[in-house]
Amino acid sequence: MQQPASSRTPVTPIVAQLAPGVRVLDDQTDASGRAADSPTVGARMRLAIAALLASGSLRAALIYGSAGVGFALANLLMARVMEPREYAIVALVVSLFNVSVPTAPLGADGILLRRRMPLTRRLLGRVSLTSLCVGSIILVAGVAYYDLSPRMGFLAFLGVVGGGVGSAAAAYFQSTQRIGLALLLSQGQNIVMLALVLVVVITGVRSASIPISGMTFFYLLCAGMLWFMGLRERRDDVDMEAAKEPFPTREAFSYAGVIGVSLGLVQAERLVLPGLLGLEALALYGVLAAIVGSVFRILLLAVGFTLVPDLRRAGTVRERRSVMGRELRAVGAVVLATTIGLWIFTPTVVHFFVGDKYVLAPALIAASICAGWFKVSSAFGRSAVSALASARDLSRFNIAGWLSVGISLLGAMAGAPWGLTGVVWGLAAGWLSLTLAAAYLAAPHFRESSALPDGDDASADAQVQSEVVNQP
Repeated sequence: MQQPASSRTPVTPIVAQLAPGVRVLDDQTDASGRAADSPTVGARMRLAIAALLASGSLRAALIYGSAGVGFALANLLMARVMEPREYAIVALVVSLFNVSVPTAPLGADGILLRRRMPLTRRLLGRVSLTSLCVGSIILVAGVAYYDLSPRMGFLAFLGVVGGGVGSAAAAYFQSTQRIGLALLLSQGQNIVMLALVLVVVITGVRSASIPISGMTFFYLLCAGMLWFMGLRERRDDVDMEAAKEPFPTREAFSYAGVIGVSLGLVQAERLVLPGLLGLEALALYGVLAAIVGSVFRILLLAVGFTLVPDLRRAGTVRERRSVMGRELRAVGAVVLATTIGLWIFTPTVVHFFVGDKYVLAPALIAASICAGWFKVSSAFGRSAVSALASARDLSRFNIAGWLSVGISLLGAMAGAPWGLTGVVWGLAAGWLSLTLAAAYLAAPHFRESSALPDGDDASADAQVQSEVVNQP
């Protein structure tokens, strides 16, 4: 039965829930509640702003973006003052840090997050041992494959050990909801890198050893400080009994494997370029990634950070569609605007910072933008799978992730004859394959016949997936 006009539910309260503090007028009412013939231009603008503010992904992107600006600026300044080979060495070692530091605990950080375990000396010994193993692998790979000097390889080794031990402690502080200490390691490195560039400029020493030594010292300092604080405190919001149980090694390795898939795709460009095209190509890519790639990476992280819990909270299929549609519209609008801005202004920004030292061809910019589209698209599919899929489908998705890493590597080798542009296109094939696999596994959960997710395994695996996207 149709409701009388006096009892009709207005649209405004719904919009207000989506964007607190923003009031948008209903098409049928004006500011005083009287009927209006049509919405004003101002009302339409406020509606559009409310839709953007309602997107958790965009709000998270602002947070990640504020931290990422320092890192991007540091890269551009290093490219300006350092020789291409020295700058490429910095970019390579930082990439090795980004891959190995999150994986060095071999899943112990995930166990701390999921089980709210306290920091113990036994856990410190375990994390130190796994970090030493991963650091040794990085040392050998850096010297033997990437032709790093023994000194630079040893600095990378120390950085991985310190960063791996510190990341486990950071996970403990994240589990107790002390975000400042939890983000000290992962986000503090952006500020430290910018400070180190200023040291390079002031001292006039254009060697890669200065920023790498500074980053290594930062990792070791953070590890010591966080573990010192964590071992001394006793809290009621941690599970002391969990620390007495046998360590869940299998679960930890599973977590580490999921992280490896994500980081393998994110850092693939920097890891394969030295072997395929040389360090000079890596230096050029570093400039490209600082401007074009950083924007899409921020959106990639932001979508994964917010969409997984939003979809988990959705009580019906219609609510799932609403959440996904809202985020797709908001992020899609930003991606469109970003694409136009990057295409127009990237050459100008590059020339402003580095002059004619590095020149980005239009074809290279276009390839990087398209790769960015695939990255952001994959974040939507991966988040949907993480939040809604069963344990079996999550296992299938992990397999698909590793296959995507393989496709990226094969694509890079196939595209190498066409230079850096060909490599970027080849690596983008891995992101596209991951997007398609995620869409295939997620699609059934947006149909009316889909059941709501339940079960401890699915919930736990979804939490693992949501944590992965926040790794540096």
